[in-house]
Amino acid sequence: MKNSPNSPEVLDLKNKTIVIAGLLIIVMLAVLLIAGCGSKAQDPQESLNQAVQSAREAESVKAQINVTVSPQAGTTGMGVDVQGDAGLDMKAKTMEASLSAMGISLDLRYVNSSGYLKFGSTWYELTGELVPGIGKDTLDGFVNLLAGYPDLFSNVAEITKAGDKKVGNYDCTNYDVTPDLNALAANASIRQLAEQLGMESGSLADTLQQAGLEMQIAIQKSEPIIREVFIAANADMPQGGKIMGIPLLPAKAHIETVIDFPEYGIAVKVEAPQGAKPFTGIGDLLGL
Repeated sequence: MKNSPNSPEVLDLKNKTIVIAGLLIIVMLAVLLIAGCGSKAQDPQESLNQAVQSAREAESVKAQINVTVSPQAGTTGMGVDVQGDAGLDMKAKTMEASLSAMGISLDLRYVNSSGYLKFGSTWYELTGELVPGIGKDTLDGFVNLLAGYPDLFSNVAEITKAGDKKVGNYDCTNYDVTPDLNALAANASIRQLAEQLGMESGSLADTLQQAGLEMQIAIQKSEPIIREVFIAANADMPQGGKIMGIPLLPAKAHIETVIDFPEYGIAVKVEAPQGAKPFTGIGDLLGL
């Protein structure tokens, strides 16, 4: 007998997927904000520590993002690529991004504790439940979690040299980074978000472990500036990323993300769009 979309088992898997995806985004943006911070140092751990300390005073950054979602090995399903640029001001808690996926372009804004989505020529204000299992409170929780981004990199289990690479115009050293999953699971903001999603905070470390989180960071050779981050993880999506019954993502997904950091310390000015319509569901975007 199949579990219903609202059964405790499906909702638990869905909430775990949301936390994994949220943590990936948070880690990406956290690395994004420590890019360019820190003073010269030869030891990679010391360099990263200095960057984390400097990140506590960082304010803004620009990133180029590429996300690939594909079926896990031995499984089937559709894949999708997402590309775009993002500007983030953590002090003001504002963000603006332009993304494209499957030939569709979307603009996102977050300002004054409100989120906005532009589809075509129409702006929507994100209110209530965005998609099943993810509501406005969840979005607010993610943004508030980003305010404590330096703590996510305060405890790294291991960082080792993986080789050299070129990122844009910069000669970099690439490192394999092993995050401290127990430290991430103990983070107060992460635990609070998990509770909002109805998860037991004690299961977070196991959830992250099962995701098989992998990370690489490219640090500029001339000074400790992070120029690129690679993140990979597995995520179970029991509804197959379904929108209106159509599976758009594999039920068992492998997610790989690459972020480059061409600029930091930029001005990020975000305004709420005038005349934004309330977002009542995915049917708004499909004209249904």
